[in-house]
Amino acid sequence: MAMQLCPAHKHYFDAALHAECPYCQETAPVVPMAAPAAAASAKTQVVPAAVAAKTQPVGNLQTADAGTKTVILGTGATGVPAAEVLPVVGWLVIIDGPGRGRDFRLVQGENRIGRQAGLEVCLDFGDGADAAVSREPHACVVFDHHVQEFFIERGSSRNLPLLNGSSIRGEPTLQAYDVIQVGATRLLFVPLCHAGRHWDGDMASVVAA
Repeated sequence: MAMQLCPAHKHYFDAALHAECPYCQETAPVVPMAAPAAAASAKTQVVPAAVAAKTQPVGNLQTADAGTKTVILGTGATGVPAAEVLPVVGWLVIIDGPGRGRDFRLVQGENRIGRQAGLEVCLDFGDGADAAVSREPHACVVFDHHVQEFFIERGSSRNLPLLNGSSIRGEPTLQAYDVIQVGATRLLFVPLCHAGRHWDGDMASVVAA
């Protein structure tokens, strides 16, 4: 059947399927299709426009975790902090300052240190927190899984972090039991992946190179 131009002179539609133009968002019942008595032999069937649409509304694609913005590559998980998904590669242990004795897992990539919630190494202990520690990342410990090395970067704080008592210059590599100081808080660096020891391909075990 020939296509019919809508009253707005904007769209063509099949009058056999729609009483009014479906693209103008006017409510119109879809003419029901006849039951295919010889469906087995039919080669072509008319499909209503609504069924044949190539684009589906976003709402149809939403799932329980559709709001997640970041997918961590190689983990198959979404919406979960990296520190809870990726395998541990080392630790920072508070040896002096508020939270003394507490440890923090280090994982592949960046491990930001500061008082802001959501940082991998969050040093917010309420009223007893070290006020000299910046809320924004004060320093950042990075594990580069390509070369199996740790290094440390300065953050955005004017109160510079220290490495073994000296100001951090550039991006020095970290060695086992180095001491990082942010504000009045000192953290001991304890690596798991070092000296050729690393996680194997499927993260099943730590192996020596």
